[in-house]
Amino acid sequence: MKTREVQLRVTRKETWWPKFEVPANMSDEEAERYINAEAPDEVYDEYNHKYTLDTDTYAEVMKHSDIDSIGTDLIPKKI
Repeated sequence: MKTREVQLRVTRKETWWPKFEVPANMSDEEAERYINAEAPDEVYDEYNHKYTLDTDTYAEVMKHSDIDSIGTDLIPKKI
């Protein structure tokens, strides 16, 4: 049987729902800035939220014109 090699693009979207304690008098915007400044693993590490992690993964075969438009430097080379 003849075969051919195709280039795939795999896209993954991950979503999780952490909870984090902030001072009660903070607005939502202030709380978001506070959490972003702290950047705690308990918020941003998906492994800590593996029980609420929702992952959507998509794969599609790339056409040669699509590969040319993204540049060959982004395509992994065989070792």
